[in-house]
Amino acid sequence: MERMWDAIKRSLQDGAAIAFDKAEGLTQVGRARLDIAAAKTRLSRLTADLGAAAFKRIEAGQSANIGDDNEIQDLCDRIREAAAALDASEEEFEQVRRQLQADEADADGDPPSGV
Repeated sequence: MERMWDAIKRSLQDGAAIAFDKAEGLTQVGRARLDIAAAKTRLSRLTADLGAAAFKRIEAGQSANIGDDNEIQDLCDRIREAAAALDASEEEFEQVRRQLQADEADADGDPPSGV
């Protein structure tokens, strides 16, 4: 009888460990998705700021040398940085997703499925 209780206890502990690992992986995926959303929001705001600054210059009759304006150049640089950050966030998400799929396949013995 004691062996049966030990087996049940061990089974429950193994199940809890698997659930913990799964929750940790899903948390990492969720965090990576939030990073992507934040990067997209930043990129959208910067693009809107660039559009507003360009419109302001055009309305003021300064469209001929708009590309030489310091504010415009600064916004363009910040947009490039934000786009690079978005790319990095998307790559990190893919790595986390692939790792989670690999972990699931190892645990189940099945081929990876979509997350």
